Amino acid sequence: MAKKRSGLREPSYFIRKEEKARQAIEPVVFTPVVRDPLKPQTKIKMLTSVHGRFQPVRGQPQQRYDLVAGKSYWVDQEKADEFIVKGYAEGILSRAYSDDEVAAIRATIQVIGASVGGITHG
Repeated sequence: MAKKRSGLREPSYFIRKEEKARQAIEPVVFTPVVRDPLKPQTKIKMLTSVHGRFQPVRGQPQQRYDLVAGKSYWVDQEKADEFIVKGYAEGILSRAYSDDEVAAIRATIQVIGASVGGITHG
């Protein structure tokens, strides 16, 4: 014998609203994320701790990086060359740099700290 249901039912206008809502929903279209191809990597050993932000890749948010002194990391060749030329890391340069290129790279060095008598403490 079937169980008797209680006499309570949902009003028909609730059912109609749910049906309309289901019909109004559009299908989701997923767009694949386009990333740059993997750049060549170089292993470096950090001599100084460096903190910064990576350039965003096509609309993605910026990402922070913290490279700690004394540890080794695999980094893009361009970034590795920059760290080696600035003296932040030791490793092998991907190519030879002219004196003008080295001067241009070193001109962007930022030191955070107090300067007393011409000596920078960081």
